[in-house]
Amino acid sequence: MGRDDGRNDAALGSSASAALSRGRWARGKHSPTRRRLVAGILAIAAVYQFTPLKQACLRQCRSPLDFLIHRWRGPGAFEALRLGAGHGAYCVGCCWGLMAVLVIAGAMSLLWVVLIALIVFVEKLMPFGERSAQVTGAGLGLLATFVAVHPDLSMLLRGGIGI
Repeated sequence: MGRDDGRNDAALGSSASAALSRGRWARGKHSPTRRRLVAGILAIAAVYQFTPLKQACLRQCRSPLDFLIHRWRGPGAFEALRLGAGHGAYCVGCCWGLMAVLVIAGAMSLLWVVLIALIVFVEKLMPFGERSAQVTGAGLGLLATFVAVHPDLSMLLRGGIGI
């Protein structure tokens, strides 16, 4: 047995990545079905921005101290874990639509990551954050409509590289 310095793992990862990029995943990235799926994801994220569930999650996520004060039941690691999981669930409920746009729609360019990070920042920290969620929803809805009518616009989510 030779010395394993990580080169075998790197080679395996590179080979798997190359195989996927030449395989069926790459063939479908310009398909009309894929582009319609992107429009659908944008539309779902847009609609979610207006739901009472989004607003309820955003209210809890905007005020972690209030959450802590009202739900604290005593010291200990289990209590801390329970509080963290509960607050984390509200934060996931608040931001899953935006994360779906990043991950599922393929908007992983640096520009989109920064834009969505700014949206989350404004929603959670600015006094007008709850209203900004609705503005974001309107923007996502408009983008979903444009992508549905002109599927080639879905390439903008990847910084022009294509989806």
